[in-house]
Amino acid sequence: MARIISYPPLENPTNSDLLIVSDVSAANTKSLTIEKLSTHIIVTNDIVKGTGTTNYIMKWADGPNSIAGDSKLFDNTTDVQSEVDFVLKPNGAGPSTGSVNLDFKGIDDLGTELVGARIFTTDSTINPSGQDLFFQTADDTGTLQTGLYIDAFQQIAIAKSPATAQLDVGGSLNIDGIAVFQNRLALQNATNQNQGIRFTHPAGGASGVVNMYYAGAAVGSRFTISRAATGGAEIELESDGDVNINRTGNGNFFVGGEVTFDDYGSGTKTGTATYNLAVDASGKVIEEVGGSGVTGTGTTDYLVKFIDGPNGVIGDVPNVLEQAGEVIFQTDVRFDDDVQFDGGSVASFQNLDMFDGASIKFMDSAGPVDVEINSVVGSSTLSISNNVSLPSDKKLNFGPSAYIEGTVAGTKIIVRASDDILFQPGDVQHVEFVSTGGVNLNSLGSYADDAAAGVAGVPQNGLYQTDGTGAPPLNVAGIVMIKQ
Repeated sequence: MARIISYPPLENPTNSDLLIVSDVSAANTKSLTIEKLSTHIIVTNDIVKGTGTTNYIMKWADGPNSIAGDSKLFDNTTDVQSEVDFVLKPNGAGPSTGSVNLDFKGIDDLGTELVGARIFTTDSTINPSGQDLFFQTADDTGTLQTGLYIDAFQQIAIAKSPATAQLDVGGSLNIDGIAVFQNRLALQNATNQNQGIRFTHPAGGASGVVNMYYAGAAVGSRFTISRAATGGAEIELESDGDVNINRTGNGNFFVGGEVTFDDYGSGTKTGTATYNLAVDASGKVIEEVGGSGVTGTGTTDYLVKFIDGPNGVIGDVPNVLEQAGEVIFQTDVRFDDDVQFDGGSVASFQNLDMFDGASIKFMDSAGPVDVEINSVVGSSTLSISNNVSLPSDKKLNFGPSAYIEGTVAGTKIIVRASDDILFQPGDVQHVEFVSTGGVNLNSLGSYADDAAAGVAGVPQNGLYQTDGTGAPPLNVAGIVMIKQ
């Protein structure tokens, strides 16, 4: 180290003034002119001044005056931290200019330094604003490829660009959680088992793979559900709505409950039955050869009828059943032709019994009709064991030579009424009483004469008999008289 000594101090040194230079380490002293010394002195006005905080990266606080200060970047020896947002400036003056790049450098397996990733924006098609954001990574050749793309419409593309949907993936997609779609899931080209929907069982194996797809790209191709283990379609949905189930014979079709045919009974699926279907002991539907061809179910004791005659299906006759040897009608019975009750042998007979207020009505479409009762072969009488009631203004007609008689010796035919009995001629102009034993008029009123009968209330043309107290010739009792 050299020391320069001027004594006395130089007020106005000139180039010829001598300065004594002392080498402290060698204890040598030499002289040096100011002129010589000036060639070794660098003169500058750019002296940096200012203060700062330890570990903060410096910036110019006042550049023109060479004053330095702290920036917003902090170096803590392990990383550099920023106290403000990090902004990439536009890549040019514009208009329609994106940002500069944010690059991430690395060294590949061969020791070559390269840009391993880059983030930047470009101008979007949205006017006047909008930017598209690119995330790129270097491939195996070191070329940057876009892995994630977000455009100004918030559409996201993965492994491709640009995006044509809200989420556009340029390859396979794996979702570890649950995917929820608020609308539909649309597959645009599901024309084979590798491009449709595939369900893979975690146990693996061919039986653990189920595919859903269209069997080809032709119009009207079948929609197919298949299991890889069978090599064929388990379920096919044809374009006309027909459904094929395991038609290639790979297995059976099992139903755990009832099978209902919605279109049954419409009368549109008709034809000639050739074979019958039945169910074997294991529950399988089989084809039965022969048999009656009649099917159906019913209610115990009810009579049976064909409810679908052409197809041999039977069912109940509503409200008609047979119990304990009797046929019971629980509804009206209509006879469109003669009904004959045949007693068979002499010792047997058949009854038509009406119980609990039941009745027999004889009617046609216009209403009630007259009843004609004829004796049948082998019988000469109609036996009535109870009363016969005729409603108001109804009549009992007797044909030619017809009559009413008592069939047991000693019995009488009794005509009884709660009011007067009126014999009103119709087509017949008189009433005849023909008897070999006489006609008995019981309880006929007895009066002296016509005047006495009138006083007693016998009406005109009414019958009474004399009591023997009247004037001759009515002084004989028992004469039948007609009130005048």
